[in-house]
Amino acid sequence: MASDRLGQRAAEPLTGHGEEQARRVAHRVAKLGVAAVFSSPLTRAMETARIVAERAGVAVITEPALREVDAGEWENRSFKELAGLEEWKWYNSFRSGSRPPGGEMILEVQSRAAAFLERATHTHGDVNICAVSHADVIRAMVCHYLAIPLDLLLRLRIDTGSLTILRIEKYGAELELLNAAS
Repeated sequence: MASDRLGQRAAEPLTGHGEEQARRVAHRVAKLGVAAVFSSPLTRAMETARIVAERAGVAVITEPALREVDAGEWENRSFKELAGLEEWKWYNSFRSGSRPPGGEMILEVQSRAAAFLERATHTHGDVNICAVSHADVIRAMVCHYLAIPLDLLLRLRIDTGSLTILRIEKYGAELELLNAAS
């Protein structure tokens, strides 16, 4: 999995290393017991979700609200290339009020993902669900449920193939695990 580019909406499959990461996460998720596995529609997320769902004995449900941030004109550009742009510096210091040219604000991402998690939590009640998504989407969810300003989003490390657990209940949420390598 390439990590030197922004967006990664290309339909690239998981690498062998990515498949191994997915198997390790699947093992941990299966131990938790999940009633449903939801996934971003992007290829690598869906492949990861299939591995997790198979191990958990449930089907994958595609969920557009979990898709990666729309990077607009910056899609698939290298971080090295973006580093010289003033707009990039602004975007990374003021995520709550800026957006990639032609792309999506992190506030919009947070809103769509939080709305999904609230619906899913309400629908599934007191059982565990798994949502396979992308680093900035996961960061935005952690920020939302812990009341962390979005401008601090990049202080949260979310690696590929890691596990983050939020316990979302009727009267609040608790972060149980952040960025755990399986």
